[in-house]
Amino acid sequence: EAVKNLRADVLSFCMIPDRIPAFDFESFFKSHKVSYAGEEVQVAQELTWEGVEPSLPPPEICGKIKAIDIAVGGVKEYLRDPVNNLLPEDQWPEKPQKALVHCDDEEWEKLAVGIVKHNICEVIELDNVFGWANHHLLHGLFGVLKNEKTPSGIDILRLIMNLIPLNIIIRAAMGDIGTLPMVPQWGSLVMLVEEALVWSAEDLRCMFYLFALPSTWLPFQAFNRLAPSCLIPKGCKKACVLASRVLGMGFTSAVGIAQHLKREMLTGDPGADKHLP
Repeated sequence: EAVKNLRADVLSFCMIPDRIPAFDFESFFKSHKVSYAGEEVQVAQELTWEGVEPSLPPPEICGKIKAIDIAVGGVKEYLRDPVNNLLPEDQWPEKPQKALVHCDDEEWEKLAVGIVKHNICEVIELDNVFGWANHHLLHGLFGVLKNEKTPSGIDILRLIMNLIPLNIIIRAAMGDIGTLPMVPQWGSLVMLVEEALVWSAEDLRCMFYLFALPSTWLPFQAFNRLAPSCLIPKGCKKACVLASRVLGMGFTSAVGIAQHLKREMLTGDPGADKHLP
């Protein structure tokens, strides 16, 4: 009886006129892979300005919120100067790790100019970059697909800063990670008849890139590619690099700090009686 039912299902399926469209698995697995835990992981993509620009907020928004003006307590002290947060030197690796900037040479100038104009990065002299053992602390940049395309068909990329080298030598800030809700918590939510619940499920676009860090962080967030000549300040004869002036997505503490800043913006006193309790 079970086999008869299976046969009926198969015959019914075969009568469906539609066909599954051809799928380019080779291209798919160039940008996707699976971790040992079975989770899908995005593969690092080569950056292009045409792919990155649509995913960024406009220049007048990027890096315009000064994190130090919003933060309070321990987070505020953490943000003042990364030197105060460094681990003991005997816990550092022998020399700084270096990460790659995934961008072709012909695309680098357009990308560098774009992220500088968007207030995400600024140019600093290589000699001013933090380092030890005669090596500079330099980080990487890469893109991950957003599974969206521009009207012209170009894959839109999320700009990712690989700040793993910094993570190894600095203490992590928990920030407000403990306030991030987990899905099972909603199941235990009990409300009284006269109560109403309001929440926002909308993510902030490139949230970390909205918050500018103090200039003391620039020497610790430089990238492993010399700045194009068009960005080097007039009169400067030294090698220069780009450094992030905002929270980096690859920074271990970024989630907790960003959550703290967003909560302070909502619950803090902005000078008017419009903040949340």
